[in-house]
Amino acid sequence: MNKQVSSPSPLDKRAALRAAGGDPAFLDELIVLYLKDATKGIARAGSLARAGRFKDLEKEAHRLKGASLTLSLPILAETFADLEAAARDRNPQAAAQLSKRLSAELGALRRFWTAPAKP
Repeated sequence: MNKQVSSPSPLDKRAALRAAGGDPAFLDELIVLYLKDATKGIARAGSLARAGRFKDLEKEAHRLKGASLTLSLPILAETFADLEAAARDRNPQAAAQLSKRLSAELGALRRFWTAPAKP
């Protein structure tokens, strides 16, 4: 039997809804704000890495990791933690790779969040 393996959900919906006080409309607002902020943050992280500003990169990755954890986005939180570690290690190659991965993961969240609900 050939089973298709699905990728893990970028969002723990139950936990995220709890974080939003059980209000789906508020959760939607939070996710939309997160998507905008994280998009800018990832671009900023790439610029900081290219400029060798690793202390600022570490702070930005830490901030975005916290926002990801608050909204129950475990995959993004883990990758931001990896970026934070790469900044601490002053590793521009790892930071560049992680920035690309973060862009892809954020795209997956955007698609997941905006996809029509399936029956």
